[in-house]
Amino acid sequence: MPRPRKARPNDRPRNVVATVADNADVQRILQGAKLHKGRNPPLYIIQPYPKEIVARQLILQPVLRAAKDEKLRASLVEDCLYIESVLYIVDNVYDVTFDISGLHENRSDSSVVFLGRLSPFSKFYSTPFSADKEDFTCVEQYYQYKKPVIAKDKDACAAILCSSDPLDFKRTGDAIFMKPNKKKSWVDSNVKFMTLSLTHKFQQNMLPRETLIATKKRKLAEDSYDRLWGFGNPAGHTT
Repeated sequence: MPRPRKARPNDRPRNVVATVADNADVQRILQGAKLHKGRNPPLYIIQPYPKEIVARQLILQPVLRAAKDEKLRASLVEDCLYIESVLYIVDNVYDVTFDISGLHENRSDSSVVFLGRLSPFSKFYSTPFSADKEDFTCVEQYYQYKKPVIAKDKDACAAILCSSDPLDFKRTGDAIFMKPNKKKSWVDSNVKFMTLSLTHKFQQNMLPRETLIATKKRKLAEDSYDRLWGFGNPAGHTT
């Protein structure tokens, strides 16, 4: 059997790529790399994340890039964004202290592309209005409220009305169980409810209404993965 060739001083180390599925394995590999620091080649770990984490990362990544453009210390660890040692997650990422308004709207002569609750065209944008003898904080609350109304789920109705966070509205609405006939009723009427919600929003709030009028004949589009209300392929649209 031939002897293994000894490493020569000028030999370049080869990169090691490890694919793991368990976080405990990641920690063991990293610990081993620390013990051999200075002797091992660079170590890269490819870790597949659950779809839920990937979805949250897609929301956080534009803010991460904006923070780095501002020369701030920023890093993304799974679905946690750290900017100058402050933790941000999807629920509070729009509370960053630097200007990220440019992330949420892109205008051209023919279209206005928007994303995120800071845009007045967003379903999450805070625009209080009244409808059906109830008060709502934004379009998303009214829209998600209509799901338990159809499903006759009083607890979910109350939960949505008592909350103030658009993400809570969506989580509660998505978790509602609907029988086949109720689900069909929702599918047949959800666009109508969205249209009603948007109508109330712009009729009862002057500033968003003036912003909408100022777009003139431009097309409005949400730059998101949502195939019903958005492009379905953010940054890959052709508008």
